[in-house]
Amino acid sequence: MPNHTNTAEIDRQYISYLSEQINPKYQQIAPERSRLYHQEWDQDDTIFAVVEFCTDDVAGAASQIADNGYVNEPEQILTTLEYRFFAIPYCVEWYLSPDNDFPGLKAYIQHIDYLQLLVRAYIQTHQQDI
Repeated sequence: MPNHTNTAEIDRQYISYLSEQINPKYQQIAPERSRLYHQEWDQDDTIFAVVEFCTDDVAGAASQIADNGYVNEPEQILTTLEYRFFAIPYCVEWYLSPDNDFPGLKAYIQHIDYLQLLVRAYIQTHQQDI
């Protein structure tokens, strides 16, 4: 049977590792983000906005785990992290469309989505107060 403490620490380190990649990846996709922003500037529901919201939410929670090994207000964070890019039909449609040539942004979205799932699992598994 695995040692729960060691598993939590390994999970925390992996979340920290992935979290540290957010800013460099975000900077690398600046040209694609700018192009997307300009394509969507007159729309109400935008892929750009969803990516920004997901980035902020995931980065904040992952940073708390990386720094402290836990998050403050875990129930609120779990609720916030239910808002996933791939849970929104128009986002999935955009992502899967071959007409949208944003390979860097799509890879970034995968990274954020994966980290979001890991953060949710970490909170549910390792924080006893929820």
